[in-house]
Amino acid sequence: MLEKRWLMISAWIVLAINCPMVLACQQTTGRTGAHSNTQSTAKGLQADETPIKAPGNKISASASLRRGTFKYGNVSGPAWNITVKISNPTAQEIELGEMLVLLETLRDRDVFAANYIARKRAEDAPSLQKIVERYHLLWGYQIETNGFYLMPFLALSKLYPSNSSVADLFIASLSAPRAQAYEGFGYGRVSPHAERILSAELPTPVGARNEARDYVAVILPIARSVKGEAVSAAYTVCRFAVGEPRDGDTFNPVETTTYQATAAELRALAMNEQQPLWLRVFALNWFAENHSAEAADLLTRYVIDSKLPPMLQTAAAANLGVWKIKPAVPALIEVTSKTENGDLRKQTVEALGEIGDPAAIPVIRPYLNLKGGEVFIAAIEAIGKLKDAESVVKLLSFLSDKNDEDRYSAAAAALAAIGDRQAVEGLIAVMQNSKLKKEARRFAALRLGGARSAAALAPLTALANDRSAPKELRAAAISSIGETGGAEALATLRGLAEGDKGWRRDALSAMGAMKDPAATSALIELTEKQSYADRATAIAQLERRKAAEALPLLRKIVADKQESVETRRAACSALKNMRDKQSQSALLSAADDSDRYLYADALDAMTSMFGKEAWPALIASLKSRHDNVRSAAATHLREQKAGDSVTSLWQAYQQETQKQSGEEMVSALIELKFSDKSGAQFLIERLDVRKNPLWFQDVRLLRHLTGEQFGPDNEWDGKPREAEFAKWRQWWATKGNLQSRGDK
Repeated sequence: MLEKRWLMISAWIVLAINCPMVLACQQTTGRTGAHSNTQSTAKGLQADETPIKAPGNKISASASLRRGTFKYGNVSGPAWNITVKISNPTAQEIELGEMLVLLETLRDRDVFAANYIARKRAEDAPSLQKIVERYHLLWGYQIETNGFYLMPFLALSKLYPSNSSVADLFIASLSAPRAQAYEGFGYGRVSPHAERILSAELPTPVGARNEARDYVAVILPIARSVKGEAVSAAYTVCRFAVGEPRDGDTFNPVETTTYQATAAELRALAMNEQQPLWLRVFALNWFAENHSAEAADLLTRYVIDSKLPPMLQTAAAANLGVWKIKPAVPALIEVTSKTENGDLRKQTVEALGEIGDPAAIPVIRPYLNLKGGEVFIAAIEAIGKLKDAESVVKLLSFLSDKNDEDRYSAAAAALAAIGDRQAVEGLIAVMQNSKLKKEARRFAALRLGGARSAAALAPLTALANDRSAPKELRAAAISSIGETGGAEALATLRGLAEGDKGWRRDALSAMGAMKDPAATSALIELTEKQSYADRATAIAQLERRKAAEALPLLRKIVADKQESVETRRAACSALKNMRDKQSQSALLSAADDSDRYLYADALDAMTSMFGKEAWPALIASLKSRHDNVRSAAATHLREQKAGDSVTSLWQAYQQETQKQSGEEMVSALIELKFSDKSGAQFLIERLDVRKNPLWFQDVRLLRHLTGEQFGPDNEWDGKPREAEFAKWRQWWATKGNLQSRGDK
């Protein structure tokens, strides 16, 4: 357990806030989640790359840190801004891995707090499976390829006094659906003879207290050759001495170490007792991810070695399951039976379920008799994966006893995985039994589709059409119909999609999840019907299916000004996330002031797919009457490093009146190195809190232009404002005016 006196857990209380505009910005360069959706330039480089003239054969990577504060509305907390530089002087393209980690270690203790941002690949990567358990990460989030992610925050309850040793924690989350789609290469690729800069803002709700912190380490994504030739894969770790950092402090690493991803080096690193525990844990995972066959022996030895630190044992167990190392089954069975470590037993039970050897069934069954807990749930899930038909009766009993959603969900999923006649009939009976808890019935209905049994289709359809049934049960049944699949299931869903208004979207979502290609044709047909009320939802499902055959229709919808805004926005999103390179003309036709949200969507899609070709449209949109459009344009120009837009940005800022768009324009001007010092006079003359809502942005820009650091330092503290404004005016009267003339 983490000791509260050493680790700080920020009291961030964020309750299901949906803020796509704010976090969409954070998905790209300069904010949370390094930019992976890069654009090609005329020279064959990506927009965030610069050429390297001197050839070489060694990839290098480095990082720098800046202490910052994560903010959204009333929510704030500590964060680290990470800048990563990857240099590829070789003649081969390299790709980066999926995970960026920042960890803080405690002085004189083998304890660490690790936070991460993972970027999913287009195809499921085993290296992302169970990353929290394998690496012992405390906090972080994974970005899906469509840009969706959840930010779960630990929050302290006020049930206990601040000096209590008891910390009552719960999970809250901040979400940004489809904030920034990307190709699904993890942290992206680096062109031959090129250097690439990645930036990320990583909130750290769990970290070391200043007085207890030893150092901060940043573990960069692995760098490896795309073709697997010549260039060896390597991990880079940067260590920082940060002392007691204040907001705005910057740090360069005191030590940068590169570990080649060879079996010999990673094995030696994982076994080296002189290394810090966190590095041994990470090395063990790297060894398994890159050389699973060679790592099997060490993983098996580690899982049974009770003298090892528990973190290494549990990491070994988790890896044995992820990589399905069957020769380790006897060792896993032995540890499951003998260990008194609940975390380790949970991992060994899960690993046995993943490996799928029936020999594990007798050792797992007894844990179905536990009253609850993580090992109990792990045992249920493992028994399902092992398809233990003899446990069906026991699993069914879990759906009729306690009011426990975790138990219901795990038991229903296990029964569906077993999928024999007794299991399917048992799930149907639970689903239809009105005397049982509603949640138990819902999970039975929801998981029944996983059995893909034709016998389940009729009762599922009956429930879906039963207007007297609880809504949650009907929704679960509709989802399972789609999962069951087949022509009859599709016909049922098509009928629901064109029927009762309240269930159309559920039916369309179930159609979108179907593997049958006929579902795509059905969704296109519904989208083509002008009279169909849920065309936007049908389009979203076509996007989900990446239905290339729908692209001509989607382009037509985006360009048609007679279409509803909702439908055009859905089509715009689909074109962007399906990477339709023939959509530029259609998107340009949607980029006008007729609707503020469609305009912003069109700009986002164009920038995402066409890079520099979208700059003229972005510059033109700085004159939009909609502040969100102006804000989005400034953000995109900054992220694109559009130096040609500086003059237009400055002209737009002088006319700006809204805070959000003004802030984005100033951020763009600063990052694009706006240097016209004559602008200082304009900014100083309008420093007035009452009349100028952008006064603080003016201060930010003045600091950039002049190099002076007069305040105010923030826009909330009202005491020093007028005194600081006076300093700016005095500076202009005595020095600034002369400097401005000299520049001219």
